[in-house]
Amino acid sequence: MKNSPLLIIGLALVFAGCTDLSKLEKDDEKDPLDPATPEEMASEKPAAAATQAVRYPFERVIKDLSGRSIEATILAKLDSEIGFEKVNGTQKFILPLDRLSEEDQAFFKGIYDGGDFQSVSKVIARAARLGDREAVWNRDFERAEREADKLGLPRLTAFFIAGDPRSKALEKELLFSRAFREWAGQNLVLCAIPVEPPQSRMAITSVVAENRRVAELYGVTDSLSLALNIPEKEDFYRVSMEGVETVEDVIEAVEKLLKKAKW
Repeated sequence: MKNSPLLIIGLALVFAGCTDLSKLEKDDEKDPLDPATPEEMASEKPAAAATQAVRYPFERVIKDLSGRSIEATILAKLDSEIGFEKVNGTQKFILPLDRLSEEDQAFFKGIYDGGDFQSVSKVIARAARLGDREAVWNRDFERAEREADKLGLPRLTAFFIAGDPRSKALEKELLFSRAFREWAGQNLVLCAIPVEPPQSRMAITSVVAENRRVAELYGVTDSLSLALNIPEKEDFYRVSMEGVETVEDVIEAVEKLLKKAKW
C-alpha cells in the first residue's frame, strides 16, 4: 500500500502522455488547408501588430501550408483575410491567413489593412449568385432594363448605326463572340439597338421609331456608341470608342468604366 501513491502518479503520467499522443495523431490527420477550429484559434499566440504600410494592389507569390504556390495580385487585406486574384486572371478569392505558409502569415500580419476588401467580397458574392450565366443580347430596350433591375447588374447598350462600316464590323464581333457573352455573364446585361440615321429612307416602323427614341435619349445620332448604366446611378457612362476595334478592346474599355464607377 505504501507504493500506491507512486503507482497512481505513474498511471496518471502515462494516461496524460497517451492523451497528448492522441491529439498529435489527430493533428497529423487534419488537412492543412482546413480552417482552424475554435480551440486551435484560442490557443494561438496573439498576432504581432502591423508595422509596415503597403500600396494595394501589389503582386506576390503566396504559398499555402502544403507548399503549393501561386502568383497573385493582392487586392486587399482586412484583419486575418486577404482578397486576391491570380496574375493575369479575373476571378477573385478571399483566403484566411491561417491557410498560408508561416512566412506569408508573418508577412501579411506585419502589413496594415488596405485595399477595397468590400468590393472583392461583392464580386465573389455576385459570381456565386450568377453561377455560370452567359449573357444574351436583348433587342428590346425595356426588357433589358427589367433584366438589369432583376439581376442588379450594369446594362451595356450598343448602338449600331445602319450603313456604317465600323458599326457593322464591331456588331459582328460582339454579337457572335461567345467569349464576350461569357465575360458579360458575370458583369453585364446586354442590349443591341440598330439605329437608322436621320437621312435614312427606310420606312419608319414602330421598331425603327422606338430605336431612334432610345438613341436620342443617349445622344446617339450617326456614330457607333456604347453606353453603360450602373445600378443606383442616375446618369450613364459613355464608353470611349477611341482605338476600340475588337472584343478585347471593348472588355478593357468597359472594365475601366466599371472601376471608375467603383462597381
